Amino acid sequence: MDARADITDLFDEEGKMLQPKKWPAALRNSVEAFELKPDGGMKVRLANKTAARRTILEHTGKLKAPLEGGISALARALRADLGLDEDGADA
Repeated sequence: MDARADITDLFDEEGKMLQPKKWPAALRNSVEAFELKPDGGMKVRLANKTAARRTILEHTGKLKAPLEGGISALARALRADLGLDEDGADA
């Protein structure tokens, strides 16, 4: 779930942040930290998507460590895993 966490799920239709008890359960598990601000606002940090995706790719054998080809190889592997072409459109 960390690899697909969507921050927009924390907001209502009017763009206001939901109270934590109303956050979707799957997304709550991806929240690494949040801070209540003095003005009543909140600061939220989600789990690192890149790290989560890399772990998935390594465990499924689609990416070998150490990463050969650098970040470009990781990007290609992620697009392939998500079923996207080189431009990011559905393949």
